[in-house]
Amino acid sequence: MLQWMRWCQQSFDLVYVQERLVCIGDGIKVPKEAKRQPGLKWMHHSSQNNNKPNRFIGQHFGCIAFVAFCENQYRAILQAAQLHEGVDAIRQLNANENHALHEKESVVVRMLSLIVIVAMRRAQPMYTCLDAYFATAPAFLYAASYLMDDGKPWVHLITKAKSNYVAYLIDGQKKKRHSSSFPCLSIKTGLKLRRIRCIQSALYIFIGKTFVGARWG
Repeated sequence: MLQWMRWCQQSFDLVYVQERLVCIGDGIKVPKEAKRQPGLKWMHHSSQNNNKPNRFIGQHFGCIAFVAFCENQYRAILQAAQLHEGVDAIRQLNANENHALHEKESVVVRMLSLIVIVAMRRAQPMYTCLDAYFATAPAFLYAASYLMDDGKPWVHLITKAKSNYVAYLIDGQKKKRHSSSFPCLSIKTGLKLRRIRCIQSALYIFIGKTFVGARWG
């Protein structure tokens, strides 16, 4: 994988923003006809194409791509794909693997894990653009948990969200009452940021700030 990435870096004019590589990602559901293949699951896929069934047996892959400027337009150069739904059944075949480490992983966390691994292996910080499906607290918390030596995260996550989307920055002070699942969601002393204000000042996203908790306002 690293050799392919190096070749892409040498062959394409990749897009950087403030020395961070621009990356995009999304999931793809692939139907399978083999019924005995391990890791197959029932998938639901809504599509405007009537030829595609809404439910089928298959696997869900998470894919990421680098953005490159080629032939006078921006293009996505695929870099990595990883099995996200159905991988638990395949892991069961490996008796030496600790399955407890992966039991509670969601598709969102697995996508962020793939992106962080790519960024750290390339030693290249990135801006990652995902759709609204990934605009969740676990995604932002995962991205904020892997930091470089200077204290900045390897991956800045940018997602589509509603206009009333609210996030908080770490202030260092925690209230006594907090959520059992995501303690950072209860931090009310930090600076409160509304998405609409970030849009009005888009450069704010690129000055090293990272959202650590998010909720619908």
